[in-house]
Amino acid sequence: MKKIAFVFAAFISVFVYHIGHARILTVSNTPGQAAMYTVVQTAIDNAEVGDTVFVHASATAYAAVSIKKRIVLLGEGGKPDWSGLKSYLGTITIDSIVQVPGANNIPVSGTVINGILCEGYFYINSNIHGILVKNCYAASIKFTGWGHIVYNNYFNYDVDGGTNIIFIGNYVGMNSYSISKAINWTISNNIFA
Repeated sequence: MKKIAFVFAAFISVFVYHIGHARILTVSNTPGQAAMYTVVQTAIDNAEVGDTVFVHASATAYAAVSIKKRIVLLGEGGKPDWSGLKSYLGTITIDSIVQVPGANNIPVSGTVINGILCEGYFYINSNIHGILVKNCYAASIKFTGWGHIVYNNYFNYDVDGGTNIIFIGNYVGMNSYSISKAINWTISNNIFA
């Protein structure tokens, strides 16, 4: 019994250490603006599970990114003064890490995307669950997996795929073709132009 208690205590200590020590990694591609990174993918690659990658608004778009671990990708969204500055990325792909025997695979489920303007698409691939996408703009969002929450976003084209999705408070633009392949979705308080 003491051995089980010791293992449990060690697990809790490691868990609390990681939760309490999450970092914020900053990204800016604007010359002269202080940030830790100039490329979003480099910041994501160097992030640990639970870290936040904060993307400063910029007049220049950032490149597409691929997320393969649970992080928070946080942007400033559009500036209210319409100055043209935004946290503007190319396509965002969220994918699980391929299972490799003996490797420490890192889960991507639980990733949060907030305040990002996506030039391309959001792709949520593989058997992933529990992704939160909020306060974002994207051309389209395409899901696999289940249990995602998508709220307060603007999508200009297709919304499709996924099971048990909560889709609330979004604006789906007039260029939208459809919502398709939606299995057991909760759809509430959206605007479909």
